[in-house]
Order: sequence, then C-alpha cells, then structure tokens
Amino acid sequence: MAPALSEIRALVQTYLVRHPAEHAVVEALLAVLDGAGDPTSRATLPAHITCSAVVISRDRRVLHIHHKAGGLVLVPGGHPEPVDRTLLATAVREVGEEAGIKPGGLCLTPLLGVLSLFRFDGHHWCGGQAAGAVSYSAGLR
Repeated sequence: MAPALSEIRALVQTYLVRHPAEHAVVEALLAVLDGAGDPTSRATLPAHITCSAVVISRDRRVLHIHHKAGGLVLVPGGHPEPVDRTLLATAVREVGEEAGIKPGGLCLTPLLGVLSLFRFDGHHWCGGQAAGAVSYSAGLR
C-alpha cells in the first residue's frame, strides 16, 4: 500500500504554513492531489512525490549517492513503491537500496528525525523520468 494521500497533503499544508509565499511552487502537486492522479507514481505528470533521507554519520559526514541516470550527486532517495506504507518508509528503503544501510543501522534523532518537507524545489529531472516531470522531495532530515 503506497503512502496515503492524507500524509502527503498534510506535509504540503505544513510546508505552506511555514512558507506561504511558495504556493506557486507547489501548485502542480496540489492539482495532482485534488485530481485523480497518483502523486506517488513516477508516471504522474506534471508532478509527483519522491522521498529522500539526509544521513549524517557520527563524525558529521553527509551521505551522498552518485545517480548514474542523471549524473547528479544527491542524498539517497527515490519514488515510493507499493510496499511503502509511509513516506518515511520510502526514505528508509531508499537508503537501504542505494547505500546498503539497513533500517536498524539508522538512528532517528529527536531534533532531526522528523519527516518534513525539506525541499520543495519542483526540480525537472530527465534521467529516468519523462522530460518535463516535476518531482517534489519529502524526506527525513
């Protein structure tokens, strides 16, 4: 079961409370949430959700992954899968897939271990997605 629309909508609303001037940035995603499209599907255009995790080691190094499809160096992340019950589950699964770190090897800290919208830049990514897709990242930071 993919993450619930209510979870995604709540994240968007929280983001907009904190950043009211950025309503136009999330407009495409709001349209998907109000329509019949699945915001967790990479096929949903013009916008959909991806989930990322910022993993910080004890010596304060941040994990980055070189994504071959787009040639970018990013924090681990990707699209929700049907097995992911929440957005947090997606972010944790992606860390495991991309970095080999099992969920038990991660420690959510009280200050940082909160699921929040940390980047709502609506980036256009052409490596592995249809050109013109706008992907919004929600994740662990």
